[in-house]
Amino acid sequence: MTLAEAAQRCGQELFELARRPGFPEPEASSGGTEFYSWREIAAWLTRAGHDVPGDSVTCAAGQSYSGSPQLWQVDSPSS
Repeated sequence: MTLAEAAQRCGQELFELARRPGFPEPEASSGGTEFYSWREIAAWLTRAGHDVPGDSVTCAAGQSYSGSPQLWQVDSPSS
């Protein structure tokens, strides 16, 4: 998930929070785009005292996340 996708779910303040020490590093990058783990972002937000949304979110890549953020798993996109 990109930081922009995570910010759509959590709010634009995520861009500012991402500059703080300890924010999760990107797990991968491709063509100048960095990809993050939602599980790591959600855990960091929780530790920092921020509310974390707990319902479903679908990324631009078609990956669906649902349930408790700490338990979110990637589901295959529907065909």
